[in-house]
This record gives sequence, structure tokens and C-alpha cells, in this order.
Amino acid sequence: MSLLVYKILPAATWYSAESVGEFAGAGIDLEDGFIHLSNATQVQKTADLYFADQSDLMLVAFRTEPLGALLRWESPRGDATTEERKQQAFPHYYGKLSTKHVAWTRRIKQDASGRNVVDLTGEEDA
Repeated sequence: MSLLVYKILPAATWYSAESVGEFAGAGIDLEDGFIHLSNATQVQKTADLYFADQSDLMLVAFRTEPLGALLRWESPRGDATTEERKQQAFPHYYGKLSTKHVAWTRRIKQDASGRNVVDLTGEEDA
């Protein structure tokens, strides 16, 4: 079974990627030279830290196995927001993500306070 990694992005950005069959990155991805992803234990914190002021977001799950050597697990840069995050390895993808490697997509819902809530209930992941 292939593990899953996750990308949070604006829905319009994802729909544009779907139309061309690949996602080349956006914003910080393009600046850093790789696509920032999260694993299952990191994705809610990523939503809280980097997408708190955004709505109309998508969560896209990618299978790791077909991503091969272009997927690397690396420590964040020195400006990680918390000591906990500085100690974690994050999935980074050095290339364009093909939409054929998508396991599933879903819109991220917001709770009553406007917080983006990532729900992975019932989804396969390790």
C-alpha cells in the first residue's frame, strides 16, 4: 500500500492544475524550488499556520509510491514556526505533480469559528 501525502491549496489553483494534468506549485513552492506537502499528522497544523486567513481550499492526497526519488523527506528551514515542527521531516516534491497520482480530493470545510478543518477520517494513510 502506498502512503499518502497532502497538499492544501486554493480550489481555483487545483482546478487549473487538473485542466492541464499537473501541478507545478504555487507561491512558496515556486520560491523554494519544490512543492511543500504534509503527512497525515502535519496537515492540520499546516492548515492552521499557513492557511488560517483563507477559504475555498482543497485538500489533495497524492500516493507516494509513484512519486519516486523526486519526493524527499526533509527538515524545514530554520524559520520553522515551532520547535516541534523543526524536529519533523516534511515531504517535499522536486518536480511537477501529475494529477494521475491523486488518490482523492476534497474541499476543506470551515468550522463555526472560521477555522479550516482537515478531516482524514476513513482515508487510508500510515
